[in-house]
Amino acid sequence: MFSIRIKSFLVASTLCWLSSSSVSGDLIADLRADYVAGSVAGETTATTNPFTSGTGRWDYFAVDEENLNNMSLLEWDTVSALYENATDNHSNGSSGSTGFDAYPLIGTNAIFGGLLESDELFIHPGHDGQYTPSGQEFATLRWTAGVGETGDILITGALSKLNNITGSVQDGVGLEIMVNGVSVYESSVADSTTEIPWSVNTSINEGEHVDFILNHGPAEFLYSDSAALSAQIFTATPEPTSMLMFATAIGAAAFQRRRRK
Repeated sequence: MFSIRIKSFLVASTLCWLSSSSVSGDLIADLRADYVAGSVAGETTATTNPFTSGTGRWDYFAVDEENLNNMSLLEWDTVSALYENATDNHSNGSSGSTGFDAYPLIGTNAIFGGLLESDELFIHPGHDGQYTPSGQEFATLRWTAGVGETGDILITGALSKLNNITGSVQDGVGLEIMVNGVSVYESSVADSTTEIPWSVNTSINEGEHVDFILNHGPAEFLYSDSAALSAQIFTATPEPTSMLMFATAIGAAAFQRRRRK
């Protein structure tokens, strides 16, 4: 029986609530809905060309934890039906003769752990140099802004852990979101009973990218690191009602100041 994942809601300040919840705009990227599976062994996202809900695109990489610029596109494995590290032969399944060399893994086939929600992708980060010779352990899902996608954006989603292996040492999985190389969010989840939702307001220009980087936890333990990730990106436009509320609050504050004089 798989553990039930329970959402843990975070308490935010009123200002953060206003900035994140009072936006409406177009959906320009959806991690799961935009996902395109491969069809040929060794195929990458550069071949499948998974355009997003907007005009941008997604690509899936293995990234070196010591140097985030050292990265390579993951390649399609025809047996596991997942994108995986380029060091594997892509026709033997992720747990085949090369074993851990195939990691990281990204796709809709959750081969370890619980079931995915309809808006999630399965992700398993790689391991240290002992098992991932290329040194590219982190799983990175990169969205690149397309034509006309410039301005304020809202990034929302959730991270959860899919499995706990009884008796194994484990430290969970971590997520870092970077916008054009600058970190805007970090979190981690320790066990499969918790889901961490998040929301980030930022801005982007056409051709810039948002990286969702999954790592194997702070202690780099090698087991029980299956994760589920959802993510959506919206254009961020203040709603008229929220702007009215904000203006009313400012006006009330000004009135109170005048009364004190």
